[in-house]
Amino acid sequence: MRQLLIVAAIILAGGLIFNNALEKADFFNYPKEKLTANLSHFLDSLSDWFRSIFEAKKIIQENKKLLSENQNLYAQINHLGFLEEENKKLKEILKLEEETSYSYYFAYILSSSPFNLQNLLVINAGSNQKIGLRMPVLWGKNILIGYIKETRAKNSEVLTIFDLNMKLPVWIGSERTPAILQGGSKPFLDLIAKDATVKLGESIYSNGDFYIGEIEEFKEQASEAFKQAFIKLPYKSSMIREVLIVTNYSL
Repeated sequence: MRQLLIVAAIILAGGLIFNNALEKADFFNYPKEKLTANLSHFLDSLSDWFRSIFEAKKIIQENKKLLSENQNLYAQINHLGFLEEENKKLKEILKLEEETSYSYYFAYILSSSPFNLQNLLVINAGSNQKIGLRMPVLWGKNILIGYIKETRAKNSEVLTIFDLNMKLPVWIGSERTPAILQGGSKPFLDLIAKDATVKLGESIYSNGDFYIGEIEEFKEQASEAFKQAFIKLPYKSSMIREVLIVTNYSL
């Protein structure tokens, strides 16, 4: 269809030029020199027109090639950036392992469960990476957000402290006062001895000395033997995009 339109345009242009010559003089008495000049002008115009079409097509092809090359270059730059970031994280892990007695595995968050208010996280590491049950899961270098609840070949579920099913022994402050962390949308500490000298702002750690948060507020309750306290966390669940799994310790 496109070729037919081009041919039609050429014929129409030639017809218009030829008709113009006939209108100006009798064709058979028309000076040969002028006829030749008009024909030459028509052929030159036609040649220029074809040349412009071919050049436009060439420019389009070159632009497509440049676009493809730019996309490939952009992908390579992104890949190099990703490798650089991975290398940086690996160095940080190696340095962290030198400072502690733990071994770590870095993982990304794949998704959060839509069924329980983001209390379960899915990470991109599983049994293929030797991830096991109840391994601590950290945000940053030492902030405990939960532990491995279930593993599959290439991913695992993390039970976070925002889940009602989370119950974890912890200790508070320099006196290492024992308590139980009760998970939920607002996690709190339970079974703190009534006579324990626990103060607001004191730090909370799990077994293994993983940091959880600090005492924010004491709860009023009827029990005379124990007291409870809300926890102030150093993060929000929406901030978690990547984690460290401690691979040589279980909670």
